[in-house]
Amino acid sequence: MQQDTLEQNTVDLSLAHQGAGRTLDYTVTGNVMRQQFKTGSSNSINVYLGGTSTASSLMRGTISNNVVGSAGVANSGSDLGRGIYVEAAGAGTGTAVVTNNIVRQIKQESAFYGQVAKGTATAATSPRLNLTVTGNDFQVNTGSANALAGIELTAGTIPNIGDNPTLCANIQSNTAFVGQPTFAGVYVVTSGFTGSGTSANPTVELQGYAGAANNQSQLEAFLGSTDRATTNTPAAILARTTGTVRAATAACPTS
Repeated sequence: MQQDTLEQNTVDLSLAHQGAGRTLDYTVTGNVMRQQFKTGSSNSINVYLGGTSTASSLMRGTISNNVVGSAGVANSGSDLGRGIYVEAAGAGTGTAVVTNNIVRQIKQESAFYGQVAKGTATAATSPRLNLTVTGNDFQVNTGSANALAGIELTAGTIPNIGDNPTLCANIQSNTAFVGQPTFAGVYVVTSGFTGSGTSANPTVELQGYAGAANNQSQLEAFLGSTDRATTNTPAAILARTTGTVRAATAACPTS
């Protein structure tokens, strides 16, 4: 999808894939979306690798040079959802290069949201999401009490047993991550079932991080650095309930 202008949609673009053993390539570039407000609007750009994907399923692509929302129109980026949403579920791999996008005026979620979790899969799975995030300007409606972060990354979901996802993130040289003033510019979450049975073990790998694994202060300093975004405010929050957040052992894949 390239060079389009989209207005007054609940979701502007939704891409989904869960074919066993199949690869879906996509390019979303140069689009202008939501320069006006629409009541009930959800995610503008929605990319989803489904919960029945297998280990050989691959969804990969580029989201670049898109404009979502207008700085001068309150809540135009989204009334109920996010500007850009990327998720990998099931057992497959999602890879997204997200570069030079502008997102404005998100009312009650984060401007960019990336998640990896097993989703609807019934057995224990190990999905993977590779994100490269550079040159972007992600800002919520800072006047909305319900807005969240400029960028939010989540590995795992609380109800799921046997949820063993990995999120590899290369986040650098962005223009702005601006969240709600009482929340965070960058918000990273790991969560999953920790009771009896097959517990969850989500992992977040951060390219460029050189500190200790699961060190709260070091990780939040890294995530909140101006190396991630020139304007990065408020301070980053890491919410780790289980699993591991650590340095990436290799560069996050881009293809």
